[in-house]
Amino acid sequence: MAGNNLSPRQKMIGMMYLVLTALLALNISKEIVLAFVLINEGLEVTTENLNKKNKQTYSDFEFQEKQNPGKVRDYRVKALTIKRLSDEMEKYIEDLKKEIMGRADNLSKQKQDTITLEYVESKDENNIPAEIMIGSSSDGSSGKARELKNKINEYKSKIGAILKEVEQKTHIPAKINLGLETKDPALDKEGIKYTWETHFFGHFPLAPVITNLSKLQSDVRNAEADAINFLYSQISARDFKFDTLAAKVIPKSSYVVIGQEYEADVFVAAFSTTQNPQILIGQVDSVKHEMIGKADSITVERGVGKYIVKPTTEGPQKWGGLINVKSPDGTVKSYPFKAEYLSAKPSAVVSPEKMNVLYIGIPNPISVSVSGFAAEKIFPSISSGSLSGSRGKYTANVMTEGDATISVSAETEPGKKQNMGQFKFRVKKLPNPVAKIATKKGGPIGKAILSAQVGIVAEMENFEFEGVNFKVISFDMTIAGKGREPMFSSSRSNSFSSEMLGMFGKLRLADKVYFENIKAIGPGGDTRTLSPVSFVIN
Repeated sequence: MAGNNLSPRQKMIGMMYLVLTALLALNISKEIVLAFVLINEGLEVTTENLNKKNKQTYSDFEFQEKQNPGKVRDYRVKALTIKRLSDEMEKYIEDLKKEIMGRADNLSKQKQDTITLEYVESKDENNIPAEIMIGSSSDGSSGKARELKNKINEYKSKIGAILKEVEQKTHIPAKINLGLETKDPALDKEGIKYTWETHFFGHFPLAPVITNLSKLQSDVRNAEADAINFLYSQISARDFKFDTLAAKVIPKSSYVVIGQEYEADVFVAAFSTTQNPQILIGQVDSVKHEMIGKADSITVERGVGKYIVKPTTEGPQKWGGLINVKSPDGTVKSYPFKAEYLSAKPSAVVSPEKMNVLYIGIPNPISVSVSGFAAEKIFPSISSGSLSGSRGKYTANVMTEGDATISVSAETEPGKKQNMGQFKFRVKKLPNPVAKIATKKGGPIGKAILSAQVGIVAEMENFEFEGVNFKVISFDMTIAGKGREPMFSSSRSNSFSSEMLGMFGKLRLADKVYFENIKAIGPGGDTRTLSPVSFVIN
């Protein structure tokens, strides 16, 4: 088999294959032919294991390409080309095996596609294999063995061309023996000349012919493995070898308020603890990878350069430079880089989450933010009332009508705060609720419906805040009707009194019921007089 990394089991199968082939040449019994079934099964397992390993390598290629497309894509494309060529080659050999076994047992096309050597009845049949593989010629040139030989040579040639292209690009030799030799063997002891075709497929029983083909399939997958492993090794073959990895963020922020410092870590993806790179800041010639004019170097520690600058003007701020790294062979490689950040004047945003006013007596949710600052670095205060909360979410509680001002400052550096703006809000009382009975604000109502109610409810209509409640504390009721004396009653709660419920029992059609002097108390403790409600009994 091709390749040098064979397991003991694979080596054992190869040795048994050679021994049985020699015994078969001496016309050993049918039991020897049957032994080839075991060898064939071992070769098929080896081929399947190689397929699994190759599949993992292709998966590794895909993962690496996602990490670094520019570096990996060309190698992965070449690997996928090798996969396609190998799939086609193995399938061609598999089709030959199915054809030989199918014709020997006179199987239909459907059964031929599913048959395996173990279940072939004509394992010792030696005419059909020769007819298909050798044909009518004595050297096998008219059979499919010659076609197989040509396809193997073409397969090796195409893979060899791919490997050679990589060798020329990287100057790293592949040092791969693809195997799959198709040269004619040397003269035997009697001086008889055999071709590759007749040596492997001439006048052998079916079992060893199928085993020979299975061996070729295994050799194809082994050649594929050697080739794609070489390609995969090139992904990192010319990389620098570093002993430490640095996980840094560049920049720390891309938005800076004037007065703050812009800070960024400048680094290569990895670094050596034995040698720091040189990092230069300034204008770079993108073609020659050289600095243009004056260049400023920055301090580098453990492979990371710290660039700190305090902007003085608004707008986009562009900067860049070169990272010079000494490679293992002593040459210096230059890596240009560019970066950009935005500087702006201090700007705070304070926004009520419900309305553009603050209401007395209830908690008013407020959002506070300052561009370029973390929430824990922002400190708001209010001129009237109190402000509680943290990390951008606050609650304002106000007590008197008028205006309230929220001031915002931010910590620009430890122990130092900067004013970011002031925001004025109107402070108002809560709007009056609406008195309702049976969810109605007046109009026609049935006697039974009115009698079934508990009392009057004060409801906040179309108000943005949830959970804001008023409670009715007293009201007067008058019942009037045609041809009857008016009836009066009062309640000192939100409920109908027993006297009122008794009066409901005397209601007649078209009677009018008036609820007036309705008093309700709100969250702030103040008492409101609500609009009267009137109904007509229907």
